[in-house]
Amino acid sequence: MPSMNGIEFLREVRAYWPDTIRIVLSGYADTTAIVQAINEGQIYKFIPKPWNDDELKIAISNALESYFLTKKNAQLAEELRQQYRELEKLLREKNENLELRASMLTAHQNILDSISVGILGIDLDNVIIQCNSKWKEISGDTPCLSTHAEHVLPEQILRFIEEVKQEGKTIEKCEINGAMCYMLGSYMSINRQKGVIISFIRENDLAQAKRC
Repeated sequence: MPSMNGIEFLREVRAYWPDTIRIVLSGYADTTAIVQAINEGQIYKFIPKPWNDDELKIAISNALESYFLTKKNAQLAEELRQQYRELEKLLREKNENLELRASMLTAHQNILDSISVGILGIDLDNVIIQCNSKWKEISGDTPCLSTHAEHVLPEQILRFIEEVKQEGKTIEKCEINGAMCYMLGSYMSINRQKGVIISFIRENDLAQAKRC
């Protein structure tokens, strides 16, 4: 070649078409040139002249197999990167949704805690799933969330819960933590959420509210 030698040519091929499988057939036996060709051109195989046709065919076949295997690996790697990006996006969106839900739940709880009426929510398995600060004040800070009602509530309230489940709505007077209260129960069935909501109003609080 008039403008470059074989090593320079291989170097250029590597620079512009790095995926090309480069095989050298040469009668030039200079070890330094061979090493230089391998290092700079990153050739796949060096075959000296004269070559054996069968060995050349095997070398070309192996080179093609190596080429397509490299391509396949690159494709799989790109698919994995794409899947990772999609997973990362889904996780980011999920985290954003969780943060939004957590913010909404916090706001919901803050609203409940600002109400001057005790609120108690019980699911159909009689597990307490909701309560507010006023209920804790009325009950003397009785443990509530995720607790079975049978473990913490008096028998009268347990019977009241069952009445609400059967009748839908009811009201009853009871004594809680030494204070007389009105219990107002409602059966809730919204979408998949079903259970009993009970509001507790102390007589003293009700009387004070009337005076105001």
